[in-house]
Amino acid sequence: MTTRHRVGLLLCGVTLYGCFFGLTQTAPGMFVSFQPPWTQVSPGEAYLWLGTLLLALPGACLMGVALAPWMVRALAAVSARVERMTPTEQRMGAVMGACLAFGLARVGHAFFLRDFPFTDDEWAARFGGQVLALGKVALPRPAQVAAFPDLFLYGHGGQWAGLDWLGVQLAWATAELTGLGPAVFALAAALGVLGVMGWGARRHGPTGALLAAALYLASPMVELLSFTTHAHVLSRAGLALGLWAFVVAMDKRTGRAWFWTGLALGGAAMTRPFEIVALTAPLIITEVVSAVRRKEAGRMVGGLALGLAIPLVATVIHAVVVTGGIIPPRLASNNEVIHPYLSYFKGVWSPERFWERFGANFSYNLVMLALWFLGPVGLLLVASGWVLDPLSRRLGWGVVASLAVALIHDDHGLHMVGPIHYSDAAVPLTFMAVAGTVKVLALLRERALPTTALVGALCLSLFLAMGTFTVWNGLALRRQAEIHEQLYSVVDDPALEDAVVLAPKYGQVWLSFPRFKQQGSFVFEWRRPRPDLSDRVLVVHDGPGVEAALRALMPERRFYRLRRDAAGQVGLTALTPG
Repeated sequence: MTTRHRVGLLLCGVTLYGCFFGLTQTAPGMFVSFQPPWTQVSPGEAYLWLGTLLLALPGACLMGVALAPWMVRALAAVSARVERMTPTEQRMGAVMGACLAFGLARVGHAFFLRDFPFTDDEWAARFGGQVLALGKVALPRPAQVAAFPDLFLYGHGGQWAGLDWLGVQLAWATAELTGLGPAVFALAAALGVLGVMGWGARRHGPTGALLAAALYLASPMVELLSFTTHAHVLSRAGLALGLWAFVVAMDKRTGRAWFWTGLALGGAAMTRPFEIVALTAPLIITEVVSAVRRKEAGRMVGGLALGLAIPLVATVIHAVVVTGGIIPPRLASNNEVIHPYLSYFKGVWSPERFWERFGANFSYNLVMLALWFLGPVGLLLVASGWVLDPLSRRLGWGVVASLAVALIHDDHGLHMVGPIHYSDAAVPLTFMAVAGTVKVLALLRERALPTTALVGALCLSLFLAMGTFTVWNGLALRRQAEIHEQLYSVVDDPALEDAVVLAPKYGQVWLSFPRFKQQGSFVFEWRRPRPDLSDRVLVVHDGPGVEAALRALMPERRFYRLRRDAAGQVGLTALTPG
């Protein structure tokens, strides 16, 4: 290809990439808003998706082909250096990769989310961690329970506790006891990268580790979730570590190796059990069959069972103490806190819901997964891994199994950071994409076919186009986080001490602002109070008789009411007794 041809391709690519940003001038622009229900897609968001698929990705591919010789030369030098690394250097490289992931996650949470949750689940999970940090599993519910925000909490027999799975509550307990706060989740994001690199190194050598980390971090659904404090950050990290341990155990075939595998996968399942079981069941079952044929099943099953038993027993003990039975709070039927979606959710066997579940859950999440993992280029790499690599095929069946779970429940899930219920699927999809990339390049080289243009196109399509998609959605998250930053800047005024703020429902407050209503958010409730009510500022629901009742309960506190003034600004009005 001549220099003239490369300049022409580069200009075409830059033009297409520029056209992507030109879509901001259309009627809806590419304004991403967050509005219920879960499957809602705004016109601006649809333009963003179309622009990414039809303009940014092709443009990046053309630019990649034009710049391929220089990019491939640099990548070859990096690969050669990585392959020459000593074991000590490789370990240091892995630590540096994890540190990079930690930094990205922590900075992302501070910048894009302004250090606020993006779902009510996170506020509720933090409450559960605060209970555990006090050395309890449940605490007495205060009088006037209706005044205290309790969305997604568990209440029974005059006690309240966290509703979410034990794993995320333990993470928040660690955050409370160490003072690390959201950094605990950034650490989990870093551990996930370590697991991905470990798997890549075990399967494809040092360059495979680098490729795995690169593809993993290039995924919008990986990077954006890493900015959050959502439970899936933990389960995804546990799955990555567990699958790394799995391929190590496949090679070593020792009970100890299988024990560590079970422990890691069990830790992931403590946070999101149904997703982890679905994703790993085909892999585990096929390996057990192979172990039976080799007459090693006892060692494998025994090690796995012992590792899995530790988190399972902890979960059961916690459930027995909190709910009085072996059913965890998340699934317990005796919860006195009314779940807002309870009337909509139906049982597993609900044939009348099949078509809705197939469309609004299975099909919706399949589309979200295809777009948010690595786009159509990622799909091609995943498909190549499925066809060319037997282990990838087993991982792929796990992804299929996890998608099939959508047919038996009604919780479609958000897609603010990708399909939230399929966040963990990014790990096996990354492994499949790595295998697909390695196998396709090796196949082309065996047949003496050129690979330079392909590598260049892959690099820029994945890192420039999908990176742009990631940042654009991150800026939408930043806009919705402004809602929380502004409202909490009022109620958390540093001048307030031992205060109680009587306020309308959180969603009612921010929805009353046209700008915030247009942007939208999926946080509809005030933060949950600390379980012992020791907050510097307690925000409670206003209503008839609430002030008098809470004054009797907390006579030492000052009381304020959240109101909007004539100019429409939110402020606090001090209340006097009587």
